[in-house]
Amino acid sequence: MQGRGIDVGYALFKTIGGGTYWFTSALVVAELVLLLLFCSRKRNVWFYAVICFALGATSLLLVRYNLANNSIWMWKQGLIALIFLATGGLYWRYEKHIDYLMKWWFVMPLLAIYVLLILYCDNTNPTISTLRIQPLGFLTSAMVCLLLVWLCKLLPEIKPLTFIGQNSIGFYFMSGALPITLSMIAHKFFAGSPVWILLIIWVACLVAAYITVSIINRWLPWLWDLRKLKKA
Repeated sequence: MQGRGIDVGYALFKTIGGGTYWFTSALVVAELVLLLLFCSRKRNVWFYAVICFALGATSLLLVRYNLANNSIWMWKQGLIALIFLATGGLYWRYEKHIDYLMKWWFVMPLLAIYVLLILYCDNTNPTISTLRIQPLGFLTSAMVCLLLVWLCKLLPEIKPLTFIGQNSIGFYFMSGALPITLSMIAHKFFAGSPVWILLIIWVACLVAAYITVSIINRWLPWLWDLRKLKKA
């Protein structure tokens, strides 16, 4: 897929070295750090949040000044990802309090602030990429996540969407190889990228991911959570 033909040695190097997809490699690193922290069995979420924020801030400095090698498993991006995971943990802990605040009188000013930030940062690109992250980028990402969660809670329950939400990690891992593979197949038969072809590919990816995740949930659930292997 990366234009090297069939090269087993290269494939093994990229896989073992965590270089296939930077975001999955970074996620593995972040999850391993959390696993080690969970071994402490502390029940206070702030214990994990403070350590994650500290590690993330340290890694931000390493990235900014280009210190230490980052080629193995994108470990610096993995430590930065701890900031987002810790923020999600705090949301989980204080979800009821946040839901109480998320009324129209609070959401509308929040949305206005978000729009102003985007307009203000139009020339500075506050988004988050594989190699850098900045405070405004984190703030805008956190705000849009908060707004999207609030919006989703207003919607009636739709079973297929609920399934995707409950199995988001599975769909996340399917979001790389499936689109690439199906796009390559489509380009063999159709020139260019007409909208209807993109729509078909999108639907096919979603259906394929849905089926794959369902099979894994039924027969290999420990792929998502190793604790299920112990129970089995």
